[in-house]
Amino acid sequence: MLGGAIVVETIFTLPGLGRMTLDAVLERNYPVVQSGLLVVGAMFMLVNLATDVLYGAHRSEAPPAMSGRTSAVALTGLAVVVAARALAVAGAAGAAGQPDRDHQ
Repeated sequence: MLGGAIVVETIFTLPGLGRMTLDAVLERNYPVVQSGLLVVGAMFMLVNLATDVLYGAHRSEAPPAMSGRTSAVALTGLAVVVAARALAVAGAAGAAGQPDRDHQ
């Protein structure tokens, strides 16, 4: 996702997140690189989450063979996935704010 943005923005000289990240890499501006990758990762996870939720809403009719217990297990699995994604975003956001130990 970011690779395509970098190529398109560089070829057509468009301002954007890909170009900003590439410039930051070339200038060794690590906080900007981390922030750019965090934003791209968060966007990727949010789009995947929205797709999963919309697909689940579209397929809300359970087949006749599914019982209430199976639906509860599926909802529990969805809750675990959502919690894991939220923790990943929170952990990445916390790591982005850590001081650089090499330059103290």
